[in-house]
Parts: sequence; C-alpha cells; structure tokens
Amino acid sequence: MGASAVKRFGTLDGLELVKLPRRLKVEEAIRLYRRMPAVLYVEPNFIVQALVVPNDPQLGLLWGLDNGGNTSRGVSGTGAQITVQTPRAGEAWYINRNVTIRWASRGLSGNVKIGISRDGGINWQPVQSNTSNDGEQTWKVTGPATRRGRIRVCNLSGVVCDTSDANFTIQRDVLIN
Repeated sequence: MGASAVKRFGTLDGLELVKLPRRLKVEEAIRLYRRMPAVLYVEPNFIVQALVVPNDPQLGLLWGLDNGGNTSRGVSGTGAQITVQTPRAGEAWYINRNVTIRWASRGLSGNVKIGISRDGGINWQPVQSNTSNDGEQTWKVTGPATRRGRIRVCNLSGVVCDTSDANFTIQRDVLIN
C-alpha cells in the first residue's frame, strides 16, 4: 500500500498513525486496511477543536477527557493554555516520598485540578481536586507502583488541560544494607 508509520503510541501496543501516499485516498486506504487480518481498527485522523466553552456544570467531573499529552489549545477567545513540566519521561518517583508537580499556564484564571494515571492516561484519579494555579504542587506519592504513570493538570471546568508528555515510573523505595 505504501503507507509509512509517522507515530507509534505507547498506550496501546501496535497503535500507529500512518501517512498515506499522495495517490491513495483515505477511503480506499481504510477499505484496504480493514481487509488485513492483523489490523483490528482503522479510522481517519480527525482533528477536532472546541469552539466554545460548554456550559455543563458537571463538565469538570469528566476526567475521561484527554488530549493525549499535547499542550492544550486555547479555548476560543481566551488563549488559555496549560503545559505540564514535571514529571518528565523516564523519571522515577518513590512511594511515600514528596515530589513537586510543576506546570506553566497562560491566560488562565482560577484554580486547577491535578490527576494521576497509572495506565498511560486511560484512567485517572485525583491528586488535588482544587488547588492554586501557582505552577507547582507538592504531592506525597501513593501506590500502587507503575511504569505507566502520567500527570494531568486541568482548569476546574476540565476544558483546558495538559498531560505529561510520556510515562514515568512510580516505585517502592529500595533499602540496601
């Protein structure tokens, strides 16, 4: 078919973004990929963007919304943005030790909420549900251990978010005698 892998996603083994040859139309490529026994799922790479801030008072409770670790695009008309700075890819955080989660924000007023994922960004639990948007939060790391940790920082409505760019490790402290 002549397609080439542009990006491989760590959250799902084998998930790839491919670039099609110019002569191949998206619809035809989808039809061809669906015939391949090794391909479980195929769809066009749609790009969507919120044009307005939803007025749903429960929107901030929807922790399943995720932008895949990309720097958040500004909410229309506000230019608001959050960028998670730590943890970084490959870092190791130890259970029961204090760490500092850091982020930068622009055009954002009000507090933020911070979440932790232990499965590469699929499921989230709160670290802080309402904390000052001052760019850092100390957190006493909790278990269980994981090699697929991610941190997400969002405004309280959950519209402007960012997720750490790659997985980090949460592990038990090791004592050596």
